Formats: sequence, C-alpha cells, structure tokens
Amino acid sequence: MAQKKSRNHAATQGNMGELVRAFFDWLVAERNASPNTIHAYRDTVVLFMRHLADASGKRVEQLSLENGMHEQVLGFLNRLETERRVSITTRNHRLSALKSFFRFAAYRDPLLASHCRSVTLIPLKKHEARLLDYLEAQEMEAIIAQPDRSTRDGRRDYAALLLLYNTGCRASELVAIRRDDLCFESPRHVRILGKGRRWRIVPLWAKSVEAIEAVLRERSGDNPFLFVGQRGNPLTRAGLRYMIEKYTGKAAEKTPSLKKHRVTPHTVRHTTAVALLRATRDIDATAKILGHASLNTTKVYTDKDRSRLAETLGKVSTTLLGSESAEWQPSNDLLDWLESL
Repeated sequence: MAQKKSRNHAATQGNMGELVRAFFDWLVAERNASPNTIHAYRDTVVLFMRHLADASGKRVEQLSLENGMHEQVLGFLNRLETERRVSITTRNHRLSALKSFFRFAAYRDPLLASHCRSVTLIPLKKHEARLLDYLEAQEMEAIIAQPDRSTRDGRRDYAALLLLYNTGCRASELVAIRRDDLCFESPRHVRILGKGRRWRIVPLWAKSVEAIEAVLRERSGDNPFLFVGQRGNPLTRAGLRYMIEKYTGKAAEKTPSLKKHRVTPHTVRHTTAVALLRATRDIDATAKILGHASLNTTKVYTDKDRSRLAETLGKVSTTLLGSESAEWQPSNDLLDWLESL
C-alpha cells in the first residue's frame, strides 16, 4: 500500500501544470504582484510551456519538472533569439521570469531543488548599453503643440501628452490614472500607482490642470478612468504609443531634429528626468517624482514635501507650460487559463 502511494506521489510530483497554477496564485495572494507583472510572467510561461511540449512531444498537461531543465531553458532562450528575433533585453526579461518560477518551485517542493538550481544559475546575457534618448525642451513642446484642441479628441490628446511630460510617469501608469486620483485643490497633484504597487504623489502644473479640467467637462457617464477612447474604453498603452508617434511625425515637419529620435512614452519619461536634473540637481526630488524611491503605499507626503516637489516641477515649466488586481478562474486547459490572465 505504501509503495502504491509512493508511485502516485511520483506521478504528481513536479507536474508543471500544478506548479504553474500555484505560482500565479502565489504572485497574486502573497506577492500582490501588479497586473503588468502577472501578464509579463504569463507570456513567458506560455511560450516556455509550448517550447517544452514541442521538444518533448508531450501534451502540456503531461509536462513535468525534471532533469534537463537547464538545457531546456537554454534551448528556449536560443529559440527566442533565433526564431522570434527578440532583443537581448527581452531575452533577459524572459529568463528573469523563469528564474522566479523555478525559485518558487524549489521553495514549494524542496525535492525539486536540484532540478531548479541549475536554471537559477543561468547568467543574464550581456549587451551594449544603449545611450539614454531624451528630447530637448523645444522638441517636447513641439510634440505637445500638435493636437488640434478645437476637437474633443485633440483636447484629450493634448492633456495626455502634457500630463505625461509633467509627471514623467510610465505609459502603464498614465493609462491607469482614474479621475479620483486627481486633486485640483492646493496643492494640486495626482496620485500615481507605480511599480511594486507603490503610490506616489506628483504636483501638477497649472497648464496640466486646465487641460485635464477641459477634458473632464466634456465627459459623460461614470467611467472611472481619466483618459478614454472613442468607444468609452480606457486609453491603452498601445493607444498612447500610437498617439505619440503620430504627433511626433507631425512635429518633425517643422522641427527636423525630431527625425533622429524614436519617440516613445519612455522617451518622454527620460525627457522629464533630464529636465528635472538640469533645472534643480535635486536627485532626491527627481526620484520621488519618477517613482524611483521606495515609497510606502500608505505614506502621505507632508505639506512641506509637496511644496518642495511643486517648486521643483515649477522650475521645469516652460512658456508652453505641464489595476486592478488580476482575477481569474482557472480553466481545464492550462494554456487557455494562462491566456485568460
């Protein structure tokens, strides 16, 4: 009887499907991981599981964590670079996600530790560090000036670009801003939920407030998000990226220097950072504005701190100037379940 029980345990021990489900449950329940983190890990795990299925000829539900994982992960990474033509940065992000999964698997079942350790020791691939790309103030202003503010969409786009430059926030942070995250009473500010699910408070320029108020006056319905599309859905990161590319192209007609830049939402973030440091040399204030400091989600800035940050941002102002936790129900098919996250 004991021998039969041992065989049954061996059949389930290291089952990849069970480990994957437990891993994502842990990310949400224990780590309180952000939706962006969960989606990034999900995409990596989906690709890796499909690679394992192709390499072994097994169905996904038959896969198990066993000897040879080191070689399997290396083969997966090589496939990403050769077949999918991903960058070294993306390759390293995929590897980091897999390392997190294998560390969890070893913690959950110490008997698997020897299989997991070799994966966690795979080094990240070195690559040439790209120079930080940012815009000069006149280039950024040229882009912000492009939206046609005689139209409703133009006023929304103008406010979005202005707020992006004002706060230096990430694309994911901007599209997640809700109306109740804004405070138009002195000191005027916006609450931003950043990486690590940490809140920060960033003062608003007067021009930003004016632009946002113009957008909100035209809004109907109870959609909680600040920026929405024509169909009433929240603005997406892809939508924001398209917006920036469109207006950069228009601005480049009169500002040729923009043609040498590939402008993305993160380029604007870099632009804000460089402008802040040039104007103030205050690394601490810049870190707070950009969300690089380890701020507690419940921490509230003192009036003195807010005033100092507002003064810092004011020095940058030019004549132009300013998730929900993932929820799911696992389906029977592991890949379908992962795609639904």
